Formats: sequence, C-alpha cells, structure tokens
Amino acid sequence: MGLLSLDKLNMGLEFVPTGIPGFDYYYKGIPVGKLVSIFGAEDAGKSTFGFYLMKAYQEYFPEKKVLFLDFEKKIDPTYLEIIGVDFSRVLYSEEDVIEHSLEVARNRMLKENDISLIVIDSIAGATTQQEIDGDIADANVGVKARKISQALRMVTGLMNRTRTSMLAINQIRDSIGSYGGGITTPGGHAIKHHAIMRMFITQAKWKDNSDGQLMNIHVNKNHAGPKGIKTTVHIDTARVWKGLPPINPVMETVQLATNLGLIHRAGAWYKWTPESEDNLAQGFNNLVTYFENEPAEYDKLLKKLYDKPTKEDE
Repeated sequence: MGLLSLDKLNMGLEFVPTGIPGFDYYYKGIPVGKLVSIFGAEDAGKSTFGFYLMKAYQEYFPEKKVLFLDFEKKIDPTYLEIIGVDFSRVLYSEEDVIEHSLEVARNRMLKENDISLIVIDSIAGATTQQEIDGDIADANVGVKARKISQALRMVTGLMNRTRTSMLAINQIRDSIGSYGGGITTPGGHAIKHHAIMRMFITQAKWKDNSDGQLMNIHVNKNHAGPKGIKTTVHIDTARVWKGLPPINPVMETVQLATNLGLIHRAGAWYKWTPESEDNLAQGFNNLVTYFENEPAEYDKLLKKLYDKPTKEDE
C-alpha cells in the first residue's frame, strides 16, 4: 500500500445507530470498522446492548452477517428473536480458545468480507490454548493478554479496510493490591488501547417497575466524539414475557425529549410548552401511552428531536 496525501484520505467516521435513542442522540451510534469495548458487573445489561447492536448492524448492512463468539455459553435464542436478531445472518462460534476464534474472524474478513460486526461475549470467559493444554493448577499469568494483544495488532487494520466493527464485552474484577482498591478488567491493556470507545455499564433499580431495571451507559473513552455523558436506558423484563423487546423506543424517546426540554413538565402534567393551553398527559407512563397511540404526535416529537442540536453540533 502506497502513501496517501491527507486530501485523499476520508477523515469522516461512519456510524451505525444502535436503536437506543438517548445513546444515538449524544454519540450517533457505533463507529464502523472500529473496536468498541463495554464492561461492567454481572446482569448490568452488557449482553443486551450487544444483541441490540447485532440487530442494528443487520439492518444497516443487509448484505452482511454478524459473527458472535460465545465464550460464556449463555446465549438465549428466544431473547435474541424477541429483540429482532435475524438468526439466518448470524455466524455462531462456540470455540473456547480466543486466539482460534479471532483467527477464524480474520480469515473470514480476508476471504469472504461478509461480516459487519464481531461480538466477543466475553473476554473474561475466553481461554487460551496454553490453558487448555495445561493443568488447572498451572499459572498462566499474562497469557491471555499477550494473545489478545497479538491478535488485535493483526485484525485492527483489516477491520478498518473491510468496514468490520468489533464489540468486546468484558467483566470487571476487584483490583487486588492497588492503592484505594478499585476495579479492573481481564485480558490486559490491549483492548483499552485499541478501542475507539469504552463504555462502563452499571445497573440501577427502576423505582416505578419491579420487573425492570435501569442500564446506565457511561462512555469514559471516545475518540469518535464526546464522552462523559451518561445514558440511562429502561430494560423492562415484563415486555419480554409478552414477546416484546425489553427496551421500549417510544419510552426512551419521550424520556430524552423531556430531559432536553422539548416537552414541558408542570407538576404531574406534561405539555408541549409552558404556554400551551392543552395538556398531553398526566404522569410519565400516560405520556408514553399517549405517544404510542398518536403516531402523528410521535412523528412531531421525533422531528423536534432531530432538529435539536447537540453541544457537538452547536
């Protein structure tokens, strides 16, 4: 490959919207051809975020597939189907060894170039060939980190050329021996350095819904835009029991619009502006129901949201 002058290089990034309104409003989505890392405690919503991203990439790249590297062996096909993932365009791997899995992904990108997204679930659940060949009592300190570092050096440039994104899901561990305690993530530092975005996922209680939880997305590294803006997403388990996706896009859109001041709240009542004579609804849940039942009004809300610039656009 020869040298390029900067005026020949496309400096713009392409983003795939995740389908999560608040996240997409502030961050545009996930950059194409880049590595993104998410990490957090158990049951915080990391895999759910990954499944929504799989659906989003299938919609954005209808001619391509997504590759799911399942090291935790906990995938629920019914849950994926409810979210809207198309099984016919998912390549699924149960390989335990991370270097073998990433080599398969690399060869697929080189030979077929038919993958839009690689999801690793999770880095902590993966093992190496050295660990497989050894005994349980063997010390394998740093082996996984070295293998991941080597693999990322080989695939990062290829991902950019083939427009293949990667989502690396990771767990957290207590940082033993560090001053003041804290947390760390397995797998070494390579993922942290190579990732264009890093997101810390935390869980919180949803006070008004005992069947749900709040997923807080903290973007603490972003070379593709802003960082530090927390996005809170409502995950409603009761919707899943009814065969509906756990994230209600209307609810998330209404919450975002309310936070941005596009809908005015006066006590328990909501209306378009403080000067409006007519109220839209009493109570947030009734407001969501109102927009679900009034498509024209919801379209009006979406237009107001699209026309509202973020701080990055101002």
